Amino acid sequence: MTQPLSYICALSGAILIALVLTPVMIRLAPRIGAVDEPEERRVHAKVTPTAGGLAIFLAFWVPTLLVNRPLDRAFVGILI
Repeated sequence: MTQPLSYICALSGAILIALVLTPVMIRLAPRIGAVDEPEERRVHAKVTPTAGGLAIFLAFWVPTLLVNRPLDRAFVGILI
């Protein structure tokens, strides 16, 4: 696969992963306790799931790791 095409595929994959995983994490967050309870110092008025960041994290890293194969030493250093 050519370089620009692989980046377009990675971007498309990241968008798809984020669109699929974000609603899953919203439903899963209350079950695993990843929610922010409303308090007097909080802005929101109802329980807010906070696990959406994991979906975004995975949406970034999965395509990144698939596009940058084989992993060179510099890229592994960035990951660590």
